[in-house]
This record gives sequence, C-alpha cells and structure tokens, in this order.
Amino acid sequence: MLLLQCPGLTPLLVDAYRYFAEALKVDREVRAFEHALAAPEPDRKIFRDYSRAQGWRKDDMPIAVVCHKLEKLIGKYADELSRALLPSGPTLKSLLGAPDRHILRFSSYPAANEGLLNHAHVDIDLFTLLPAATTIGLEIEDAGGWRAVSPAPDEVLAIAGEFTEMFGGRPAVRHRVLATATPRISASFFVNAAPDLVVGGRSVGEIMSERLCLVGRKN
Repeated sequence: MLLLQCPGLTPLLVDAYRYFAEALKVDREVRAFEHALAAPEPDRKIFRDYSRAQGWRKDDMPIAVVCHKLEKLIGKYADELSRALLPSGPTLKSLLGAPDRHILRFSSYPAANEGLLNHAHVDIDLFTLLPAATTIGLEIEDAGGWRAVSPAPDEVLAIAGEFTEMFGGRPAVRHRVLATATPRISASFFVNAAPDLVVGGRSVGEIMSERLCLVGRKN
C-alpha cells in the first residue's frame, strides 16, 4: 500500500462524482452487479467502467479529466511505485499496458445499517489507484486483520493487484467496503498489465478474461 499526493484532484473528483450520480438516473449502460470470488451473494453496488478504448462522450468529460489526472500520476510516481510494488521483480514500466487498457470505475453504494456492500476481494489488475470516496467504508486486510483506510483529499491510495503478485511483486491486497449510514460513491482506477505478456505459461489477456467471467463480467 502506498499513498500518493495528487494536488488539484479533489475539485475534479467532486465534479466527476456529481456527473456520475446524475448519470445513474438515466444511463442504462451502468452495470447492475458484480460477484466477488467465493462471496455468498453479489455486491450491493452499481457501477460503470470508463476507458479511452471505449471513447469519451461529450457528457463524460468530468470522468475523462479525472482519468487523465490519474494517468499523469502514474508517470510521476512510476519509479516509486515500481520500488514499492515490485522490489525484486521486473520494472513497472516493462509490465504496464497502454493507457487505453486502464479502466476508471465509478461505483455507487446504497446507505445500509450493516453488512458488506463490496465483499472481500483482490483486484484483477497490476495495481489500483483509489482516491477519496464521498464517505468512509473502505477496509484493507493486513497482518493485523481488517483496518479502515480513507485517503485524504488530494491523496490516492495504490494497492497491488493479482498481476503484481504473479510477476513476483507484493501480494495482492484484499479489501472490502462496509455499509455506512449514507450513500457512497467511489472511484477506482485499474492499471492493467500489457495483455500479451506471459506469466505461468499463459498470457495476461487470457487470465484476465477468465477472471472477469468468474466475477460476472465479460469483455
């Protein structure tokens, strides 16, 4: 886990969260569910994924601006991320896929009195950037058990995903979202490895397609 400074992100994120909240009311392309591996039921959230590859609609510009800001953050902290996530493995730059392979997800969680809104899981990517959400709820698992984390405004949390671990880096970070008394909107920037890279005799693209099908998403 690594905290990165991203000055100027907060007002952009506020605009993007507002846009996403409005889009939920009319956008039929928002995904309805996702099922974490081994979870007893689907997560209680709705979400939509955005990427360069999908193309940006005119109305999506608040999302596109946040995406661009986070892409620049990767370049700025590339060496630091490489040391933190892959201390004895390949360099981060040698694993990164093209920017249009990365996914910026916005998720909406309902207010609830108790329980899990997003079941415990690790991400199917190289690493994930997590800016501040609209309220608390995120927890990560470490040697001491589960603990709450909440990036401050203009901070971004970086956590290792499955492919960092597969390529000999830090273990993928298990995380979850607990219910809170107020609705929650969050952003997750999934940074993907190049799909043609091979690990364990299989391509990254093949492994990712298999994982996405298991959690209820298809390419």
